[in-house]
Amino acid sequence: MSLRPRQRRLWPLVVVPFMACQGPTDAPAGGDTASDVSAETSTDTTDTTDTTDTTDTTDTTDTTDTTELGACVNPIDAAALDDPSHSILQRGALCAVESLGSSQLAAAIAACLAAEPVSSEPENAFTLTPACASCFGDLFACTMQACTIECLVPGAECDACAETAGCTPAFEGCSGREFTTQAPSAPADTASSGSVPTDACQNPGDLGIVNDPTFDLADKLIQCEGQAVGVMLTPDFEPLVAACMADVQASANPAHAFALSGECADCFGAHATCVVTDCLGACAVDAYAPDCLACQQAAGCTSAFEACTGLPPLF
Repeated sequence: MSLRPRQRRLWPLVVVPFMACQGPTDAPAGGDTASDVSAETSTDTTDTTDTTDTTDTTDTTDTTDTTELGACVNPIDAAALDDPSHSILQRGALCAVESLGSSQLAAAIAACLAAEPVSSEPENAFTLTPACASCFGDLFACTMQACTIECLVPGAECDACAETAGCTPAFEGCSGREFTTQAPSAPADTASSGSVPTDACQNPGDLGIVNDPTFDLADKLIQCEGQAVGVMLTPDFEPLVAACMADVQASANPAHAFALSGECADCFGAHATCVVTDCLGACAVDAYAPDCLACQQAAGCTSAFEACTGLPPLF
């Protein structure tokens, strides 16, 4: 499924010197005094040993070991990143867009992630510690530079590119956390449960639209995808594409002046998600390109669409 050119989104032991205090340096005057001095010296030595022990008990070895686990391995960042209502991908994409004009992209993204979010959406309502944000800044800057097309949307293609380019290994070493752009796929889960609709477009209303030569389903789908491009990094993309396909007023183009039934339109939304997730690089320019068609077939997008709609492939 091709997408019209769109803005690229995504969618970077402090040692304190210890000096032992020395005792008086004046030479003792007599035997008894020498004995006293000797006692003092013994006492001073004991004190020095005690001081050394005290220094040992305040050694920062344990703290250093904890830090070495990763910059994001701490209660503050764990609470932000592990909260299912938060989306580091969406927050990172917004920060990346805001930082595009910066000469230090990674640092700008990191500063954004460590600052109070401008957006009031629950997905973005969190901040990271500066050290953890720096790891994510490097990650997002790396993927933007090395995997521009592949990482416009999350998915297997983005993950593979980020791994090959070294973005993900560097991030995991910095943060102490694993990272993937892939989320559990609701359509795949539904398919395995056998509840995905089949032949959803095989009804008089939808078939009337499909067989009407004045209507262009493929062209309308491309337009609907373009209208939803702003939420490609969110779960809203698929339902918005489906809603567009079910809206007769979604476009002023007479070839788009039709509304599919809800179940039929859902199949088109699922197909759009499959293509942008697994085949965006191959299909971004031309939906009819051989590489795009081959990718859709290999990823299962074509067969899933045919089973869901009961229609032949659009492209």
